[in-house]
Amino acid sequence: MYIATATADDGHNHTCSSNYSSSCNFTDLHCGETYAVSVVTVDQGCWSKPSSAVQLRTALCPPANLTGHVCCETNTLTLTWGPVTGASYVLQWESIGSTSPPSEFITSNISHSLSNLLCGERYTFRVAAQKDCRSSFSLPIVIRTAPCQPTNLTVRVDCGTNNGNFSWAESSGASFYMVEITGKHGHTASCSSNDTSCAMKLHCGRLYSATLVASTESCNSTRHTNIYFNSGETHNCPL
Repeated sequence: MYIATATADDGHNHTCSSNYSSSCNFTDLHCGETYAVSVVTVDQGCWSKPSSAVQLRTALCPPANLTGHVCCETNTLTLTWGPVTGASYVLQWESIGSTSPPSEFITSNISHSLSNLLCGERYTFRVAAQKDCRSSFSLPIVIRTAPCQPTNLTVRVDCGTNNGNFSWAESSGASFYMVEITGKHGHTASCSSNDTSCAMKLHCGRLYSATLVASTESCNSTRHTNIYFNSGETHNCPL
């Protein structure tokens, strides 16, 4: 039989063996290491002297510390990772649940910004280093883009109670919503909801504007275009 031994710079040994064959595979080498590899023959318990060693450089380790940050105002995502000496990088991402193949971008930098991602989606990101060959990919991280801009904001004024009842269409990626109103006379108020409606008390007989934003715990969407409405005629106001 043959026994091959790979000795790392730190002195750690890995072995593989084969019977009657002049090859074997190391399956547990560490990435980014240089190994001295030698072979011995074994016959009936007798070991030969080891062959002359050859140097083997394993594949690069994947970059560490992959992180991402979303700029909510522009829905731009910036990713950064740790450097690997002498390497370029392959950034890969895909939308969770999508059947499309992952997208890739190759760069020599340790950061990259993406501005064409869909709003309100969860994406998986990973990065690999490449030089003579490509490393394995880093552990994936999942990032949610900014929620989509809400649409179809409407208001119904209840003249009996002078409540403003607001409703809107569901926005992809939103956890909750916030409606803000501003009266021409200076009155301001807001209401929040994890549904698609909320209500606020209005001052009677006034002109108001209202806007709406969809939110998560860490990000707000762009605002809905202002809508304008009257809070009812003065003679309809409750006493």
